[in-house]
Amino acid sequence: MTRSLLILPIEERNRELDSRVLIALNAIAAGFDVIIGQQWEIFARLADLPASIVLFKGNNAAQAEHMVTAKRAGHFVCSIEEEVLAVKDDREVLRCYHATARSALDLIFVQGSRQADLLRDYWPEAKGRIATVGNPRADLLRADGVETQGGDDLGEAARALKRRHGSFVLFNTNIASINPRIDDVYGYFELCVRVGVMDPNDPDDMRLLHRQFLWEREIFAAITTLAMRLAADGVPVVMRPHPSENAEIWQRHLAGIPGLEVIREGSQVDWLKASSLLVHSGCTTGLEAFLLGHPVLALTPGQFDFHDFFISNLVSESFASVDTARQAIHDHLGGARRLDSDREAKSISLAPFLLQSPDKTAAARIVEHLAGARSNGAATKATRPEELIMATRTHLSDRRFSKAGFDREDILASVRSSVRLATSLSAPVITELGPLIFHLGAWSDGLVRNG
Repeated sequence: MTRSLLILPIEERNRELDSRVLIALNAIAAGFDVIIGQQWEIFARLADLPASIVLFKGNNAAQAEHMVTAKRAGHFVCSIEEEVLAVKDDREVLRCYHATARSALDLIFVQGSRQADLLRDYWPEAKGRIATVGNPRADLLRADGVETQGGDDLGEAARALKRRHGSFVLFNTNIASINPRIDDVYGYFELCVRVGVMDPNDPDDMRLLHRQFLWEREIFAAITTLAMRLAADGVPVVMRPHPSENAEIWQRHLAGIPGLEVIREGSQVDWLKASSLLVHSGCTTGLEAFLLGHPVLALTPGQFDFHDFFISNLVSESFASVDTARQAIHDHLGGARRLDSDREAKSISLAPFLLQSPDKTAAARIVEHLAGARSNGAATKATRPEELIMATRTHLSDRRFSKAGFDREDILASVRSSVRLATSLSAPVITELGPLIFHLGAWSDGLVRNG
């Protein structure tokens, strides 16, 4: 059997690294070798790499452009859609799939039956290339597979946060359209147009965008009010802006308020585990909290359809007013009413949107399909790792490094998480190929060779 090469580009380290390492370890066990690295560094080298399997993290116009390059270079092209892990609205899901990706993709991974049916209707000619697998990010969050907040071992990072901050309520925000990290609302609009999720000539798209701005303004007012009132009540609050937001806006509005801190650094999962409960308003971390078995509350102010767009709101206790949310938090902290009850009913509601089973991870399902692709000819010849990366092309702006910068130690930490989830997996040999690009293999000589 020939050991094929699997390429895993990463855009967001905190969001994707752990799940990509889990895929990598399953792939190595199945006879693959793996290149994992920052997506811009990998994209710049697609034409130089031998024919491989490339797993893209999304399907928008920007990703689709690189899919076309990969296809022309002879790679087997597949994707998963990371932007919809916590999204359930049909229109919002389909906005992530650009028409260019349809013909470039050899295999399309989706996370649930609802998404599969939706995409088969949207791209009927691609229905034979769609595989329902779940999402590897959910693998690493399963309450039966990792230590939860009530366990003896939260992980060193989460334990350090608890020692430093004590008991606190975590607020995760997600209002990046009116508070983008880069530029302003016009820059956000231009980005949406550039990646193909917004058509400036479509009146429905423009109305939706304007409505989104109003919704996020309502959320901003409700979130800040609730956080300040809890802090005044003596409940410590940590506000954690989304990576796509401008954190300075939050710091400017909330600076100097006793009992309230604005902090963005570190892993969202570590902060989640360390907290007493999570407050969100339609954020992926709401779903992550549920999967961890962690208490979670959704703040859903105003009369907006957007509140129904999110799986995270479906599995959270939702409150439309600041006053009722505030009381529910006090009741939870005081033991009068739990915010993590009724998990069975919520799990049933979640099932069509996210495939999960105790006997097999999403990462294992993905690799099974990739192994099938390999048997149909998606394979590489024997190659030394140092021969895989030719010329150095560095694309390390400060923003890109902050989004996707990682090193060998980060990979090893992800390996430890994956091995804890599936003890049949073993640590790989890691070889640095270039800036933020690593080869993960099974042998000490590091060869991608015939087995």
